Amino acid sequence: MAPPTPSGDDEGRPDLLTRLLTRLRDLLSPGIKNVVGFPQRERSQSAARDRLEAIRAHEPPWSPFSERPPGSRELTLERDEPDRSRVHAFLLQWQSQADELLLLARAADVVVLGLRNMSTREGASAIDEVVERVAPVVAIRPLPALLRLLRPRLFPWRVVVSTRRPDLVRVELAQFGDWLGIGVDIEKGASVGALGRCVVGGGLEGTVGGTLRDSAGHEMLVTCRHILAPGCRSKVWLPAEGGARVGISDEPDAALLDPGACLAAGGRHTVGLDSASHQQLSDLLASGRPVIRVGGARSGAEGVIQLAPERVSSPAAMLAPDGLGGVTRFPLVVITRRRRRFRPNRSPFSSSGDSGSWVVEPEQRTWIGMVVSGNEDLTLAVSASCLLGYLTALEPGPLAMGDVECLTTL
Repeated sequence: MAPPTPSGDDEGRPDLLTRLLTRLRDLLSPGIKNVVGFPQRERSQSAARDRLEAIRAHEPPWSPFSERPPGSRELTLERDEPDRSRVHAFLLQWQSQADELLLLARAADVVVLGLRNMSTREGASAIDEVVERVAPVVAIRPLPALLRLLRPRLFPWRVVVSTRRPDLVRVELAQFGDWLGIGVDIEKGASVGALGRCVVGGGLEGTVGGTLRDSAGHEMLVTCRHILAPGCRSKVWLPAEGGARVGISDEPDAALLDPGACLAAGGRHTVGLDSASHQQLSDLLASGRPVIRVGGARSGAEGVIQLAPERVSSPAAMLAPDGLGGVTRFPLVVITRRRRRFRPNRSPFSSSGDSGSWVVEPEQRTWIGMVVSGNEDLTLAVSASCLLGYLTALEPGPLAMGDVECLTTL
């Protein structure tokens, strides 16, 4: 039997055919360009191991975590607010479960560093100005199908950075290309905005897609932090304020409300769901099973969205707008609108007023995430399993220790 054809050189870099196929893809898809070539699986696994070892050696877990790319200064991310130590430790634990998450987090760290560098170079009064102009979304997606077929030894995941300013982000990523350990594509995308805001006395543009019931029997409604007015009297829990003041946060765009809150209108949540793990999200993406949205501005009387279902396009994103003028590193799931040639005017999966609605896989009754932002082509949802994991890790926290039931309407 002939030996397998290599898909890269001895150091795991892309070979000629891989580069040609990538270039062909770029030519046929004007909206997306490759800036870091797709490496072999072994090279990516080695890079992921390096980051994992650094995380395991990192003490204490809530202090600033840093890595040092060869020939550069240390990548130190400012994560040292004492009241945010739990979310720092949680994010390090979350990314440690899979190679692709470790490399996604590394790429997100580089983009964050780039945002700070841009702010310094341009003399911006606050990094929020740069965040608004660049509007990055950093996510993982499977390698293009043709490359997976012809080059099976390549690492099967890539990072895709969607941004309004690809020219600015490209420079920051390209200089760390060999060190990242994962291929990176950049696509020009429209701004991703929060899908609703509450103003006291001015009505509500948001919703509650479900309820959490803890082991003590306490029930709390779940919605987005950004839709609540400053004077909201129904809030039971909100994330720490720390990151919003510098435009970059680790906190989820989420809030827990009293069951009697004004957002509680609609049917009672009685259908139990399991939250989707990263592996389940990856399997859902591979199978192509559709997801639906529960709750929101265009829902039926029982709260179930009356739109054609969509599909998960990315099981994990780690940098996206937070609804407060900055970006968050808390894990999200991306649902992309499927374009149909003969149905150009089909409604988007989510729109204004849909923040707080739940994304659900109805066949297996799995909670995918909670809608926080988006545009006409994509929807960003806070990862359900990550949100539950974070809430139950807080000490003291809003939920009693033990199993948490996730309830909605189907």
